[in-house]
Amino acid sequence: MLQFFKMYFYLLGCFIMLLLQVLMQQQQGQIEDALRKAQQDTLQQAADEAGISFTDLDSVLQPIIDSCTKDSISSGKGWILQHSSSPKADQVLAQYLLKK
Repeated sequence: MLQFFKMYFYLLGCFIMLLLQVLMQQQQGQIEDALRKAQQDTLQQAADEAGISFTDLDSVLQPIIDSCTKDSISSGKGWILQHSSSPKADQVLAQYLLKK
């Protein structure tokens, strides 16, 4: 009978440790999601203040991603230079490109 209780409490301890690990992983995922959302919101706010539209930028970047031709690269370079009007705009563009 003593052996049974030893095994029972050992297994109960293992179960509790596993449950704690699962809960910690879920919490870690929620924290990472919240951080990503906060970073995205901060970048979007900075883009709005700098007058940069990520939708417009994406429409210029997508042809570069798809085919990487001289024309698409030139168009993207022109768009970035045209919208690179301040240090804040430069920072927003650089952060967005790094995120891509």
